[in-house]
Amino acid sequence: SRNNHMNTIIWKKVKSAKKQSSFLSNVVEYIY
Repeated sequence: SRNNHMNTIIWKKVKSAKKQSSFLSNVVEYIY
């Protein structure tokens, strides 16, 4: 269904955003 497709897109965006934020915090921890 269309709604399910939208949920999948949003979920992927959230997942990649979480991956990026954890990556950034790892970099910050590494630098400081």
